[in-house]
Amino acid sequence: MPYAWTTDEDVVDLNAVTVAIGAAEQENEQWVDVGATVMWPEQKGLDDVSQGGAESFEDVCAALKRAEEIRGEFGFPRLVISIEDRSMWKPEWGALADIEGY
Repeated sequence: MPYAWTTDEDVVDLNAVTVAIGAAEQENEQWVDVGATVMWPEQKGLDDVSQGGAESFEDVCAALKRAEEIRGEFGFPRLVISIEDRSMWKPEWGALADIEGY
């Protein structure tokens, strides 16, 4: 299933794990030092509250893998992508939805 995504960094889905993808700069039409941060909000359950958090990665594949682990561990219904520019996305990371938006 393709990932829902946005380029609007101010959009936050409180029911999802978010993988924010960005880069240091662009040189010769190539993105340089692309990395990702996995973020998740605090979750309130019947018996306890799990803290939200964030973890940074230099490898986007590793970030996506960790995001799926967190999604399963804390029961988030989905994973979404916040990406600085759509052109940063690489096919080996999976598929993005055809239309931007959560």
